[in-house]
Amino acid sequence: MSFEHPWMLFLLIVPLLWMILNWRRSSRRGSLAFKALCFCALVLAATKPGLLFRSSRMAVAVLADTSASVSDQDLKHESDLIRGMDSARGENMIRVIPFARSTRAAKQTESWTLAHASGPDGCATNIERAVRDAIATLPSGRVPRIVILSDGRENIGSVLRAARQASELGIPIDTIPLVDRVPSKLRLQMAATPTVVFSAARFTVDFVLTSPRPGPAEIVLSSRGKQLDSSHVLLKEGVNRMRVETSLAAVGEIELSVDIHGGNVGELRFSQPLTLREPRTLVISRDNPPSIPT
Repeated sequence: MSFEHPWMLFLLIVPLLWMILNWRRSSRRGSLAFKALCFCALVLAATKPGLLFRSSRMAVAVLADTSASVSDQDLKHESDLIRGMDSARGENMIRVIPFARSTRAAKQTESWTLAHASGPDGCATNIERAVRDAIATLPSGRVPRIVILSDGRENIGSVLRAARQASELGIPIDTIPLVDRVPSKLRLQMAATPTVVFSAARFTVDFVLTSPRPGPAEIVLSSRGKQLDSSHVLLKEGVNRMRVETSLAAVGEIELSVDIHGGNVGELRFSQPLTLREPRTLVISRDNPPSIPT
């Protein structure tokens, strides 16, 4: 038990002393004791006591992507995963929330067979809205958790904002990627981006990847569903050290995505969070920026 104002517990001495001083000369000692207990109860209420119950029962919100970008095979895989979670939930609670552009209610059945979202709603993916709706529907008194089943192709909203809200509320998020593609032979070894950059200023993204054989590739940088820059490079067999430059005319937190299309060696995609700040001083110079050979 905890108290918001623990110092007020010392005031319990006042009604007890009053009862002791008036005990001998009182003819109605029962009434005297009852009044003292009432004063003690008022003091305890003023301290605002709280009792914390720890529970191991979980409330899991499963966000199932049913947008048009999810293939039929991945949709079947989602249904299989949900059936497995439902059969192993025990005393825990599972709430399935299909989503695309928006979320919709799912009726619990024994088969748990998902279907694509129909109409214009299925032509977009908004993971941010799905996470926010999941946070709002999780009941109290249980350990909350969110599981996202998606291919990660969000073209509306920003899941980073919703993830920060979930982190502030202490709600962990698990992701299960859905990839109905041939496994890529490209391997990302390292990626480095600045954490804070200025709006409209050029910044670099460095990464190292390995390729099983030489060949052409295209590097595409995008954010919030919009392409920023693209460049064509020639990959060599083994380790490739790459550096690309781009800029963003925005302020706030965004997610920078880097897509590498390597043709017959496969595709590779990674993303990094960035914080964009508005510059206070503009410096104009004719000096060329330093270049580092790749």
